Amino acid sequence: MGNFLANKKVFFYSTLIVLLLDFIVFFLHGTYDFLFLKETNYLPLTFLNIILTFFFIKNTDKGSYIFIIILIMLLLFYYLIKGLFTMCYHPFYYKEITSPQKSKSVIIEYRFDLFSQRISNYRVYQKKYAFLIKELTKKEIIITREYYLNLTQKELFDFETPIWINEKTVIFNTLEGQHKFKLN
Repeated sequence: MGNFLANKKVFFYSTLIVLLLDFIVFFLHGTYDFLFLKETNYLPLTFLNIILTFFFIKNTDKGSYIFIIILIMLLLFYYLIKGLFTMCYHPFYYKEITSPQKSKSVIIEYRFDLFSQRISNYRVYQKKYAFLIKELTKKEIIITREYYLNLTQKELFDFETPIWINEKTVIFNTLEGQHKFKLN
């Protein structure tokens, strides 16, 4: 195993693959997200970056790759902040809803405020291809309810029975009214 990890070609190509994946995720973040990273909350990338950082520190001689080490550490720090700390305080849940003809699907990301349980946050994504998603909400839908109301999920944000106007338009009923989303 030691010879495999010390092999320069294996080390170079594994570094290249992880950095390429990092940059793809980093630059697509404004428009698209990867579905498997949304649901696992960036833990696979964090794990790959930690392994890569340890291999870099072990295999570098006299700081010759200090720039790449710093770059990987910054990306690792970004994924740790984004993935781990957000997940600890605001766990996300996901629900996929398909259109009546099964040609389009949307994914609802929702979470509840951990401290008061009175605030619910929702985001709506359109599933593109097999693993990419595009956010349809311009900003998070925040629904606040009074503490004495004991409302069900269906009364807060009804994603169990959406209203499909056609294959490209979906309406969700919420406590605050209807939200209409147009799919591409």
